[in-house]
Amino acid sequence: MPASAMKTGTASITVVCLLVLTCGNGVAQHYGGSLWRTATEMAQFHIVVPPDASETLSQAATTFQKLWTLSTRRPITLSGINEGVTNVWLGSKGLPEDLVSADEMAALGPEAFLVRTYTPSTRDAARGARKHLIIAGGSDPAVLSGVYTFFSRKMGVFWLAPGLVFSPRPPSGLEEFSLYHRPEFSVREIELLRDDAPGVEEFRHAHILPRQRFVPPGLPEYFDGCEDCVPEEFASDDNIHYGSDAGVERLFQEISLLHSHGEDSGQHGSRDTVTWKVGESTVWILAGLSHLTPCLSAEGRLLNEREGSPAAAIIHTANGLAEKLQDAFPGEQHRVHVLLSPATRRPPNELRPHPEVIVQVSTADCNFAVPMTDRNCVQNVAFAENLDGWSRLGARIYIYDHLLNHADSRLPFPNLDVLRANILYYTQRAVDGVYFAAPAENEHGNLAPLRVWLAANLLFDPDLIYEEVLLAFLQGYYGIAARDVEAFLNLLQQELRASGKELKISDTECPWLSDDGLRNALAMLETARSRDTDEMICARVDAVASGLLQLQHLRNTSVQAPPE
Repeated sequence: MPASAMKTGTASITVVCLLVLTCGNGVAQHYGGSLWRTATEMAQFHIVVPPDASETLSQAATTFQKLWTLSTRRPITLSGINEGVTNVWLGSKGLPEDLVSADEMAALGPEAFLVRTYTPSTRDAARGARKHLIIAGGSDPAVLSGVYTFFSRKMGVFWLAPGLVFSPRPPSGLEEFSLYHRPEFSVREIELLRDDAPGVEEFRHAHILPRQRFVPPGLPEYFDGCEDCVPEEFASDDNIHYGSDAGVERLFQEISLLHSHGEDSGQHGSRDTVTWKVGESTVWILAGLSHLTPCLSAEGRLLNEREGSPAAAIIHTANGLAEKLQDAFPGEQHRVHVLLSPATRRPPNELRPHPEVIVQVSTADCNFAVPMTDRNCVQNVAFAENLDGWSRLGARIYIYDHLLNHADSRLPFPNLDVLRANILYYTQRAVDGVYFAAPAENEHGNLAPLRVWLAANLLFDPDLIYEEVLLAFLQGYYGIAARDVEAFLNLLQQELRASGKELKISDTECPWLSDDGLRNALAMLETARSRDTDEMICARVDAVASGLLQLQHLRNTSVQAPPE
């Protein structure tokens, strides 16, 4: 194992390439000419952090120290004063205004950060002024994000998966640069990321995912049964009559109860299962109130007919609830969240969601063989038209998306090459949040580490080049077997395109993959496994093959089953 590979927990990896990723949603400037600092000058760097730094800012400083040593193979000192060398300034306190202006700092939002090199003018340099590296943010957590971004984008340190950190070789130096980043989406979540995985907290930091994971946004088909009125004699306190004032009042009572209990359990469970924290807002997830049964009021039925949408009554009730929460808690910010399945996703003709109502729409019926923008795909066109309709109504839109097969997460699901196009499409439609759902049994999901890596990088920067991000993972994760795994992925793509079939999250036997294709894919993975005797690499290849073996078993069982 090369000395350059960093070991975390029980995992270690070897990497043969350096991926250069550019920072998204901001300005990245690269200057020609000589390096700003060469490799030999890396020994003259020093971290400056205020003596009264917060716990998070102190964490940013110690993280910088650790990653600097990992990347450059050199130590770096830390103190609260200017040491007269190449200072690394973390945070905003004590930062000289000639490095970053007060106006520039004031313009940074709580999740925004900037990372830049500073070179004094010739005149100032003659007077003893030094070069500086600045990492500032609109909050201390944003500064920590800036630290991780500096090392992943400029110093060649990458986090392939929770617990897998690598720095393939020391950088030859640093060019001058200036980058600014504000997350494209306020909600960025990948349900495949397990809370109990070693290193998951650092992985989330490194990929600028929110520090606290978002709980699932409710039951995906929660509102699908909201069709018929419940006669009064059969109605119970647990029926929510959507489209009526009574429904608004009942939801308000429930949420007020949960709100008053704080972090403690309410009457029907903890508020932690039905709320998100997004910035300063508490988001109440209506589809998470699974102990309450949605039903359609008589008024709601008329509203749905008038608006031409099964979601009209739902939005009407969410609007009323948002207003009541606004009036009841004037010093707080509360939002109301509705999760709409394909059956309830069609937007109303004119009814606009309240500014504090979030509409999250599901892609569950889409064809993942092609991008959402494919105008020849009926399902994707329907989704795009729904999304455009909500956008015209001025809705705050989130997406409930999918990374793998939900019928059996072990089965092959070659949707990776459309992932970037879809995320870019969401940015163009001003989508504010993306939640990648996973089946309940996702621990052995097909190529789960690769899917998480790609989704995390593209949520950070949708403009990244898919092929480069993919190759970096394959070479780092599969070592000498990387090219065989890449050929395997290409074979699945070719099989899918040649079949002309759809790729659905409900597929049970992968009808797009021919029997010959299945045998060839297994042979490729057997070749990949034979190239390296490293047990960890073999185990990773075996994990990919397990889905194909499961599919082979399903098909053999089907063939051998006696006719009915």
